[in-house]
Amino acid sequence: MGVKIKYEKWVEIHEAFVLYRVYRSYFNDTNEMNKIRGEYRKNVKRLFPEKSIINDLDCIPNSVSLCYLLFVRTCELIKKSFGKEEENKLYTELLKNYKIINIQNYEDIIVYYGFTIEQFDLHSEEDSKNFVNLIKKIRNSLSHMNYSFKGNILEFEDFFPNSENRNFKANIAHLKFLEFVGDYVMILNNLILKNNYLSATSKKD
Repeated sequence: MGVKIKYEKWVEIHEAFVLYRVYRSYFNDTNEMNKIRGEYRKNVKRLFPEKSIINDLDCIPNSVSLCYLLFVRTCELIKKSFGKEEENKLYTELLKNYKIINIQNYEDIIVYYGFTIEQFDLHSEEDSKNFVNLIKKIRNSLSHMNYSFKGNILEFEDFFPNSENRNFKANIAHLKFLEFVGDYVMILNNLILKNNYLSATSKKD
């Protein structure tokens, strides 16, 4: 596979990843998060005085919105930039690169992030196919708004095209999903840079 991805488009995703990393950093500092929550609430009340219910900055809907920005846009850019066969090869190579966080295969991903898979009609004997399908099913669930919240648990569903027949259902804890998306984008970014998949036409040093 040669150069495929427009540099400018990948920069947009990388900047969103920077925003994600800053956002996630507050989760590790209770005092900082309390300060940020206070500022967020104050500004929401100032800008939206009619708003009676205020979700905190780190609430699950806000976190999912940030994950949507990163995960779905990344998946769509990969889909747009590569043919189907090349896209699958990229994801196969991506799975191998999870070894940097001691993940060796698809089952490791399920265990490490604590996914509960209730239905997966496209489950295969091949690790790479399961990984590709997991990514695509979560992307579909997010982009088609087929997800829900149950406490701090996110539940994802996907359906056959133009049908109410479900083919995928899974759930994962909110914070683990944030971790899953962050690791996915980080490892994918490293792979793209390592293999020189970016167009350099507008790249500035």
